[in-house]
This record gives sequence, structure tokens and C-alpha cells, in this order.
Amino acid sequence: MTRADTLPIPQENAAYSARDLLVAYDFSNAADTCLKYSIMLSKRLGSFVHLISVQSPSDYADALEAGPLAMDASHTNRQTELQALQEKLQEKGIRSDAVRRTGNVSDILWEATIELKPDLLLFGAFGHSPTDRRQLGSTAEHLLRTIRCPALIVGPHAILKEDEAPPIRRILCATTSLESPDEIVSFAGSLAARMEAQIELLNSVDPAQEGLSSRYHERRSEEWSRTLRRQGVRAAWTLLYGAPGEVIPARANETNASLILFGLHHRGHRMVDCPDGVVSSAVRHARCPVMTVPLALPL
Repeated sequence: MTRADTLPIPQENAAYSARDLLVAYDFSNAADTCLKYSIMLSKRLGSFVHLISVQSPSDYADALEAGPLAMDASHTNRQTELQALQEKLQEKGIRSDAVRRTGNVSDILWEATIELKPDLLLFGAFGHSPTDRRQLGSTAEHLLRTIRCPALIVGPHAILKEDEAPPIRRILCATTSLESPDEIVSFAGSLAARMEAQIELLNSVDPAQEGLSSRYHERRSEEWSRTLRRQGVRAAWTLLYGAPGEVIPARANETNASLILFGLHHRGHRMVDCPDGVVSSAVRHARCPVMTVPLALPL
């Protein structure tokens, strides 16, 4: 039996639980947007929100060079601002805590995911460091390759000007990869059920690369959609031709998607793009957040 003869079918799983959210907060517009999404999700799912603000070694050195008084003032100001954010969350009935740490940002955030075991890490994709990479900020890229929890990433075009994040109503689930995509479809169904959202399964076929036939992609997508609909999830599918890094964010913008969902693959001790470069392109160009999920993650 060839692979083209077998259609992996997503099984019904326990509902996705987002009991604990971890928000990387650096007082940027992207961080504010992450906080807004955490508030929306907490109101919907009853999540506890952890805020973490990380002072990088370079920022610490700059503050130290300015003198002890300036350093103390900077520390006090950040603590006051974090406290104000906590009070804002409490006023909205959201349970939360906040912490400040100093060190390499990606390392500290990775350690925080190990310590707190959040169900979702929310962070902005691009920092202000001159070492940030062209496709994705170096911190974001490192996190996506190492963390073992789902992540919600806010790119430059997904920053909210509104006071509140919109509800997640339309999930664009990228099934481009042929490596165990049934797992990400199952996760998408679980998330959609919790959010009362609809799913569009998007399989993009790059004509420049050889692969399975269009008929196979259509059969697979239709079978997934039927299974999700039997589970009470509104689901449809679309097959597009073109480079995935281009057609996926374009489709999300065209349909006003609330979220683009990707699975990430295991490669030894790291995660990699699904496929390489597509996630970072979606983060850079989409007008909605991108959510990544390690495919081995149990629901």
C-alpha cells in the first residue's frame, strides 16, 4: 500500500485547555497586542495570565552605565508598569501574576516555559536588536525552534489599534506539510470547538516542487473536513497553487482570518518550520497572529 492510498483521519480529542497563558511583555506595541489576546482568551477560557518582562544584558549594561540612581529608577518604573498591568487584569476579573528577570531574552523565556508549563506562549515576532534576522526576529526564531508548547506570534501587520482583541472566529489551518498533518488538523478542531470558530483547511501546492497529485490532496482535505463536521466543527477546505510562504498569508488576508495555525516538526532536539521558511513568512505578512503547535504535543 502506498502512502497516497492512506488518508490519515483526525480523531476526536479532549478539548484544548488553555489554563495558563504566558505573555512576554516588553512594553512594545506587539506586546500590548499579545496582552489583548491573552485577555480575550482568558475571558473565553478562564485562563490564568503570567506576565514576564525580560531585561536583556545590553539594556542592563546601559542602565548600569547611566549610574545607580538611573538604574534604580528604571527598575522601579518597570515594576510600577507591570503592577499597573496586573491591576488592569484584575479589574477585568482575570487572575494573573508578573515577574521581571534579567538575561538573554530567548533563554529566559524558554526557561519560563519549562518552569511554568504554559498552554500558550504569546510574544511579538520582531525586536529592536540589530542582530534580529530578516525573516523573523532572532528571539522569536530561537523560541519557535526550541519551546515545546503552542505559541501565538504577533507580526508587524497583526498589531491591534483597537482596545480589545477580536474573538477567534475563522482559523486558517495550513496542511501543506505531509508529515503527520492529521495531528494539526485534530488540534485545529479542538481549538475551533472551544472558540466556536470555523476552520478552513488550506493545502498549498508549490508547482515548482514534485509531490502527490492534486486528487490526493483533494481527497485528504475532504475526508478531514467531513470528520471535523461530524464532530460539530464548521469546516471547509481550499487547495491553492503557489509558494506556501506567499499564498498562505495572502489567503489569510483575503478571508480576514482570525488566526493562521501551523504544526512544527521535530528535528532532533529542535523544532523546525513546517515547511522551512513558511511560518516566518506568514508572521511577517499576515494581518492576523500566527499560532504554532509542536506536532507531538498531546491535546
